[in-house]
Amino acid sequence: MRNRIDQFIAHLYFDTHDLPSVVAMLMDLGQATRPRYISAKEHGRDRCPFGGFQDFAEMPVGCFLFADMCRFNITYDYFGFTWIVIDASDGGSFQADAALNIIEHACHNNLMYGFAALEKEYKHRNLLSVCRSFGEVNAWLGRNINNGLPGLYWLNAISSRLMSETGISLLDLTQKLDFMSHQIIGATHFLCLYEEPQAWKKHARTIDKVCAETGGVLSMRQVMKDCGKYRNIQALSEFLSQFK
Repeated sequence: MRNRIDQFIAHLYFDTHDLPSVVAMLMDLGQATRPRYISAKEHGRDRCPFGGFQDFAEMPVGCFLFADMCRFNITYDYFGFTWIVIDASDGGSFQADAALNIIEHACHNNLMYGFAALEKEYKHRNLLSVCRSFGEVNAWLGRNINNGLPGLYWLNAISSRLMSETGISLLDLTQKLDFMSHQIIGATHFLCLYEEPQAWKKHARTIDKVCAETGGVLSMRQVMKDCGKYRNIQALSEFLSQFK
């Protein structure tokens, strides 16, 4: 197994009323990533065999699904979306080819939004860590996509509907990121920023700049800059709440 630092992570968002599309996507995955067990607990100590849609009814808020390679953390209604976070299962190794395959399958099953990246790239884009005189603040930002996209990553899948709602210009992104590839899968714009996911470090400053310049996309750089305006933990927390 590779070191945990080399693992990938993926986030998927579906319409909260479209669980059949979620199940169709899950059941169509390859053997290593197709869920085999379901549990209400993160590490699946009470896991049972996963049989499909009917199993969701027994866990009304959300659940964890476990495949040989990865784990699916599913929240059924997260600000109007079914939100799925995919990472390595205990003892598994969630790598680039598997992340790409899952994103592509999701695009064929009414995906609203999704991304995949190395965990280190995800932390760079979305984990806020500031140390001020009144204390240290650590927070994950960008999880509610009603506020806009959480960032730009190795792989990005954006539905035409969400592209329209956020006002993001594909032409603008293409001009700013001339190394980006674009294709349409179903009703989804599939954007690959760099062929090798490890190249995120090389392009980090460029992507940070584009996030800051693009309306409808979270800019961690701008959030960090604005944090300096707040002189107490309550004011800072209120400011950050709009980006969570």
